[in-house]
Amino acid sequence: MRNWQRWFIEHCKHRLLNLSVYVLVFEHLFVVCMAVYNSPDVWEKAQAICSILRSEDKDGITNYVIEIRVSPYKWQVMRRYRQFVELHEKMTKNFSVNKNLLPPKKIIGNRSESFIMERQKGLEFYLQTLLHRFALLPEPLAIFLDFQKYEIRAITSILSEMLFNEGDEIIAKGHPYEFSPLQLHAITERLKLGDPPFYSSNPKQDIAHLVEFVTQLKHLKIVGSFKYFESSNIIPNYLSYDLSMFKFLETIEILNCQLENNLTAVNALRTRLKTIKIRQSLTNLSTFLLCEILHWCPIMDPVQNWPYWQVVTYANFSHNSLKRIHPCIKLLTSVQKIDLSHNEIELIENMETLSELCILILSHNKIQDLDHLHTRLGNIHSLNLSSNLIKCLHGLSKLFSVSELRLENNLISSMAEISNLSKLPCLGILNLQNNPVTFTVDYRPQLLLKLGSLAPEITIDGVKASEKEIDTVSILQALRDARNEPMSNLTPNGHLKETNSRSTLSVNSTRAPSKKMQERSNTGFFAMSSKGSAILKLFKQGKQQCEIVRLLNVPRQTVSGAICSFQ
Repeated sequence: MRNWQRWFIEHCKHRLLNLSVYVLVFEHLFVVCMAVYNSPDVWEKAQAICSILRSEDKDGITNYVIEIRVSPYKWQVMRRYRQFVELHEKMTKNFSVNKNLLPPKKIIGNRSESFIMERQKGLEFYLQTLLHRFALLPEPLAIFLDFQKYEIRAITSILSEMLFNEGDEIIAKGHPYEFSPLQLHAITERLKLGDPPFYSSNPKQDIAHLVEFVTQLKHLKIVGSFKYFESSNIIPNYLSYDLSMFKFLETIEILNCQLENNLTAVNALRTRLKTIKIRQSLTNLSTFLLCEILHWCPIMDPVQNWPYWQVVTYANFSHNSLKRIHPCIKLLTSVQKIDLSHNEIELIENMETLSELCILILSHNKIQDLDHLHTRLGNIHSLNLSSNLIKCLHGLSKLFSVSELRLENNLISSMAEISNLSKLPCLGILNLQNNPVTFTVDYRPQLLLKLGSLAPEITIDGVKASEKEIDTVSILQALRDARNEPMSNLTPNGHLKETNSRSTLSVNSTRAPSKKMQERSNTGFFAMSSKGSAILKLFKQGKQQCEIVRLLNVPRQTVSGAICSFQ
């Protein structure tokens, strides 16, 4: 937040007496400050703060619905008469409250409507009197009215006491600790108030315990909500908060928050944070990665002056509403894994400088264009592009470091596109499930054939190529080679003619062929067929005659004759 913004807020605080929430809309800035209770100096203010709206009968017991208003926020609590009695006992014992202030208990006729209305007014007067009397709200009264849930000082006091008792154990276990935006906002605003460190005689509620905990915490989780908080009209995600107090944070997870205009400071995290997980909270990466940075231009600003996130190795920005990959992702210089799945991204960009990046997840986006992808990515090892709109794979042909490629649930329909992947020497895992191409006849053998030398080792759609599939591919390869080999280059016995640049030797003799030669020619004719070439190729690969018979489903004598003719 800029200095003028802080001044403007402070200026409004002095102008708006007894208002606990300040909503400022100024140059598209939206700042909400939560409930800060100020004791009423006149009776009318006490009446405005607390009232009993009605009574409700539940299971034969009368409950009174109390509304507390710390303008413009308000919340309700439901209390029965016995709870009023318990509160009154504490107030008379510890705070010298008149014993006769609370309406007396009545045994006979306590269910009549007139009595309940009379008691309701008496209880309302009781609460208003307590609020008007005490400049500093006594703890029993604050808890009775649920101030510990909604009011800044009470929230931080209860947190301080809880962390005094449990904070060391939480830190020692190393588990993530969960805060809500409401709690973070209360801490942020409490530190700005300049009040005494604690309000009661209980030293455990000293704000110092809370500050010590957050400065030592290494793993933070923030879970927001767009719903009204319990019985109040407070929406947690509309509250602002500052994370600069978390000096030693290593991991942060933010879920279902509205960070834009509400997250005010993160600079203290840039040197130590290792893991970022933000889901359902972003429309632009810059909201978090450039928080507090007023001006940054990757083209104009010197690289040494960039606000780097120096040690982040894992960044998860999945399940957000990102439409593009903002250039600020370049600030993650040490990142090894990025998850951008379940967004609305159409183009892969701005990651060419991330030299440490080896795992990239971009599934469930709107990506179509993969052209020149090798110029936009570094030495990526695992690339997940499943559930996009991809049709063409040419742009993947130069990602030579890729070992795992996930392309399921796309629009790939042509087997010819698979040839682009045969150029990836490290490719060991490929997933094409739920693409139109998978409905091709003999899909797996044809796919393995397209992948060429990768076929024996690759895992396709979660299944490694079997020996039978490899044999089938060998046959298909032999048949393809035979179809591509010109018949004019074969002699009658199946051998290639000797050719040179000047002439081609003819196999026709001026003499009539002998009977033995005619017999060899008959078998040689089979050798010129495509299946004959397949027999030859399998024989040269070391396959036995019985195995060739099984693979090609031809008579044994045919195989023997073909092999003899080649020999």
